[in-house]
Amino acid sequence: MVEERALAAGEKDLFDAAAARHEGRTAPAFLNSALCAMSLPTGKPKGDEEFKPIIRQDNRLSMVITPKPRMVQAPGGGVELVNLGVPYGAYPRIILIKILTDAVMTKSRDVYLGGSFADMMRRFGYEGASRGKRGQTTGFLEQLDRLLACEWMIHWQENDAETQENAFAVNEVKLTHQYAGVNGPDGSFNRELRLSEVFYNHLQEHAIRFDMSAIYALKRNPTAIDLYTYLALRLNKIPVGKPVELDYTQLAAHMGNRIKTTTKLRQTMRNALHLVSGVYPEAQIEISDKKVRMHHSPQPLPTDGQQVKLISMATSKSRKSSQPKATEQSSLELVPASDITFPSSGFRWSADKALQEIARKEGNGYDLEIIADNYRAFMKAKNQDLTKLSGERLIKSFAGFCRTFKPANF
Repeated sequence: MVEERALAAGEKDLFDAAAARHEGRTAPAFLNSALCAMSLPTGKPKGDEEFKPIIRQDNRLSMVITPKPRMVQAPGGGVELVNLGVPYGAYPRIILIKILTDAVMTKSRDVYLGGSFADMMRRFGYEGASRGKRGQTTGFLEQLDRLLACEWMIHWQENDAETQENAFAVNEVKLTHQYAGVNGPDGSFNRELRLSEVFYNHLQEHAIRFDMSAIYALKRNPTAIDLYTYLALRLNKIPVGKPVELDYTQLAAHMGNRIKTTTKLRQTMRNALHLVSGVYPEAQIEISDKKVRMHHSPQPLPTDGQQVKLISMATSKSRKSSQPKATEQSSLELVPASDITFPSSGFRWSADKALQEIARKEGNGYDLEIIADNYRAFMKAKNQDLTKLSGERLIKSFAGFCRTFKPANF
């Protein structure tokens, strides 16, 4: 009944996110603190503004994102330099969060994108995305190109007692110096990218943690994504009993929304707050016609006693496993059901919980999808039909593989 009402209201994503929290299917996501405080444009800038630097400044924080020309194939052959413009909308936000989350979780500058273009789209939450000139895939790739071509400058000018940020600076660096995804140097698909060292080091020191299922629920609304990540940065650091007030114009200044009409801006922000409250119910916020009052609140995804894990941002259906919960001593203490089989794709969201638990505990910290892809390749190389392996035999085979796994091919 609740799901039917959510569907009728057009908010099934919020229902799914709330269900994920209730069932313990939350998983960490990460973003630079500076990108939580300020963000990209929510919509396409008008006219020549599309090709000018994005400049954000508020008190101690300054951020400049400059679109740089990129070398592309010219229609008549050869190459030419083209300024693609600044990234905007929901796609680059999702891309940033997914890439930076993987870097934090794997503790590596090398971020695995997928074994193919379709696999990459699924990993970023767009499985079955529409194709064609106006399709999702075209828009996604355009924003990926724009994002990776940009140069970043981030300055936090002095220590901030309220947000507990120390002074830092990132000067004129790119997210990555290597192009990723489709259209590699030889026309092939590039399976991974490497974050620039400066950007990666800054991320390790200034990563803000929140819930990946919430990001998926909000992924159609860039203003709501901005608001959620901003509250994840701010609320836990506000002193108890000392709320902070912002009017809607001040709140929008932290984000990419540049609506000039006060009435429309207020309505846009209130709608976004409504969405965010569905995925961050702990957020203590008071809303009036003119201001938003923010109170000290728990983090959206607490770290105490919660196991770190990654999930796919693709649509998933909850599966109730018949397995007993794993003990802390060893994943092999699971009692596997005889019908457990290995999924042909989508390990994070379609594999049995017993297999996922083994990959997390025994997989040496590597990405679950990388482990699964390599296990399939390993079994194929041994001429073993993975579809015929199930239950306890599968559990023991997969656990042994995970313990010795090193992704030599990535």
